[in-house]
Amino acid sequence: MIAGSLSPNFSTWKAIGAGPAALSVDRRGIRWEFLCRPVLSHDPVPFALPRREPHRSELINQVQELLTKGAVEPVENLHSPGFYSNVFLVEKASGGFRLVINLEPLNQHLVVPKFKMETIASVERLEIDDRAEAS
Repeated sequence: MIAGSLSPNFSTWKAIGAGPAALSVDRRGIRWEFLCRPVLSHDPVPFALPRREPHRSELINQVQELLTKGAVEPVENLHSPGFYSNVFLVEKASGGFRLVINLEPLNQHLVVPKFKMETIASVERLEIDDRAEAS
């Protein structure tokens, strides 16, 4: 999905000097490199739906949306090996909710590349023409 949203703007990203890592994501999507394979569990993480509305229906709706997109899949056999994570909702400042998949347990198995975080000052030094956009 990330590559899909960036691909139409590849030439713009390249023109403003995006680094090789960013351009690689733009063209091919993200590929995760593992330090070691995560241990698969035979027991899904216990989960209880929120009791209060609108949290309950919003969580159901957002999980259903992920299922529809094929981003997650239902567990058919509750004792099949897999990597299971909790989900929860966070309220957005603009209203509504954001679904968060807790992948913290997975992070300890990933190679995390170092990158330079741009600052406002470093971005202001860039010479960007009128067509450039950022979010």
